[in-house]
Amino acid sequence: MTKRISEAYWIWGQFDLQSTKQLNKIYKAVNHILNGPHFDTHLTISGPLNTDLKAAKTKFDLLRGKFKKLSLLTNKYAYKKTKYESLYIKIIKSNDLVNLKFKLDEELCVKNRSYDPHISLFYGEEKNIIKKKIIEKLNEPPTKIILNKLSLVYVNESANKWKIIDTFKL
Repeated sequence: MTKRISEAYWIWGQFDLQSTKQLNKIYKAVNHILNGPHFDTHLTISGPLNTDLKAAKTKFDLLRGKFKKLSLLTNKYAYKKTKYESLYIKIIKSNDLVNLKFKLDEELCVKNRSYDPHISLFYGEEKNIIKKKIIEKLNEPPTKIILNKLSLVYVNESANKWKIIDTFKL
């Protein structure tokens, strides 16, 4: 297993207004109980970019206008014993999403790795039984969401810091 990179730049997919409202409502319900760190709802698509800010922004700017928005289908809630995949909504791995990831990785010179698309609702360590009970109380996730933005994000997991540097619409 490769060592996790805790500080780098990543490309997040973000959502249209209606999808964001639906996802934020679920995120807030989960964190009201679990009190995890704050982050914007997102779908991590590519990274890490192990570079400085100027180089990361230059690479990100070259992506503008190359991609179209996507309609994504959610699958279900899930959880793991991993801090950064603790509780999340699984996303169905469509050909369009896989192609977007492949093209982003290629453009950004990111080594392609296995991809398990998901939208995190909580970062942290919690007993699985508690996460299961929370899921039982949640409404079903929205069936379809629209990914219509890409964001360049500075991630420093050691400091629980996720800062969006730049965003553009698809």
